[in-house]
Amino acid sequence: MIVMQSKSSRHLGGRLSEGVDVIESLQQVVRNHKVGTAEIRGIGYLRSAYLATYDPEEDVFVTEEEATPPAQILSLLGNVSRSQDGISIHLQVMLLVPDGEGHRVVGGRLMGGEVMDVEFFMQTVDDFGFVRVGEADGLAPWLQIESEQHASMDDAPTQRAEFLPGRLGSRFDDNDPEYELHPEDTLDHPRLGRCVVLAVPDEDRASIRLASGRTVELHLGLLKLVRASDDNAEVQHFKVKMRRRG
Repeated sequence: MIVMQSKSSRHLGGRLSEGVDVIESLQQVVRNHKVGTAEIRGIGYLRSAYLATYDPEEDVFVTEEEATPPAQILSLLGNVSRSQDGISIHLQVMLLVPDGEGHRVVGGRLMGGEVMDVEFFMQTVDDFGFVRVGEADGLAPWLQIESEQHASMDDAPTQRAEFLPGRLGSRFDDNDPEYELHPEDTLDHPRLGRCVVLAVPDEDRASIRLASGRTVELHLGLLKLVRASDDNAEVQHFKVKMRRRG
């Protein structure tokens, strides 16, 4: 679980121009106002929309080949966060579309669409930022928290961040050994690369330094440590594996 309380926020509101793509236009708002993390709500009409549904077996969003006809937005909810590649805007939508002489409701993740008339509100989080980790076309959950200095999209990388994949050394089963980490031990993390342990405040956390010089804190998650150094070595080296969810 990741829970943070924000004490710094802004409220943005506006209307998107007719004919633009809804996702690209919101991305421009995010860039112009240096938004790192935010909640988005909207109402209005789309001339067309591309919807996707999530396939948990393949961990991918499958987009419909055909766009919807002009539709009224019954509900538009989503958020802004950062990803390893930049801005991540995730929107879930329910649309009222024509169906013969009546209408029907369709929904899913909004992957794009032409704006007819869309009004939106955006509530930002300005004292920290959530980061999505994973493939862009998959679920890519929030697994990293960035500090205030790094919340803006245009800021230089901060020297302090928080990475929350799970409990250090958690065992895949009862037969897995448990190890005690010490400062100067090294880790080969599948996502973070080669890391050096700086401090171990308690059994659930360890501060590590990445090759880039950035300091990251590992927290409660599903990690397996596999010792790669000799048992008698003063400095331990571990390979880190992450348990697949589900």
